[in-house]
Amino acid sequence: MLNFAHGSFYMLGAYCCFTVLSHLGAGYWAGSCSAPGGLRAGYVVERFFLRHVYRIALPYQLLLTFAFVLIFDNLVKIVWGGGALSPPQLSFLGGSIPILGRKYPVYNLFIIAMGPAVALGLHLLLERTWYGKIIRAASSDREMASAIGVRVPTLFTGVFVFGIWLGALGGGLAVPYVGLLTPGMGETIIIEAFIVAVIGGWKPKRGVRRRPGHRRHVRLRDPVLPDLRHVPHLHPDGGGPARETAGPLRRDAVRRR
Repeated sequence: MLNFAHGSFYMLGAYCCFTVLSHLGAGYWAGSCSAPGGLRAGYVVERFFLRHVYRIALPYQLLLTFAFVLIFDNLVKIVWGGGALSPPQLSFLGGSIPILGRKYPVYNLFIIAMGPAVALGLHLLLERTWYGKIIRAASSDREMASAIGVRVPTLFTGVFVFGIWLGALGGGLAVPYVGLLTPGMGETIIIEAFIVAVIGGWKPKRGVRRRPGHRRHVRLRDPVLPDLRHVPHLHPDGGGPARETAGPLRRDAVRRR
């Protein structure tokens, strides 16, 4: 799903972190950890609104998420005001480091290092864990995942809330970097994210290949199901195994069954 309101949760995370830093007197890390305080809002948005538009046309999804952009912008204006807010400066991440004859702010280098670290963590989560396999299987074939017992709506809600947490955490970490907090900062970051996605493109799904002169086929690289190539077929009367299957499990054959 194309979530146009994701930048609004980034904005909410930044404002929550600003509140903790400025008014509660807590440390920066406490403010950053409290930035994803809008997770309940993300849960409500997915559970009661977005869940009902997964299967409809993309323009309706964009209209709904854009409506939430306007709602959250006005909510920020009501709570924090419509003016720009200046976050406090951080002493322990201040200063600069000379690199190749030029000085780079320490905090900028910290943000640059956080990007690959989060990307590596997401890669390990999706590619090396059982939960990642379940998520990839459900996103690839929702009906098949549901047939083997995966609670797909609950899974999608958890993934959405996790994405909201990452977005809000990014807003909290970016508070000293952006300089000024404004109600429209969510639109700015989401437009930049869309530009990166359009230019860079999404990573193609593994297992899908195209060969000249051959039909497109899907290879189950990391199947959630066990290897069923040697599962014996049973007689209709229950008299025991009749023969073993020949060849790998085909996706279209499973659908016909």
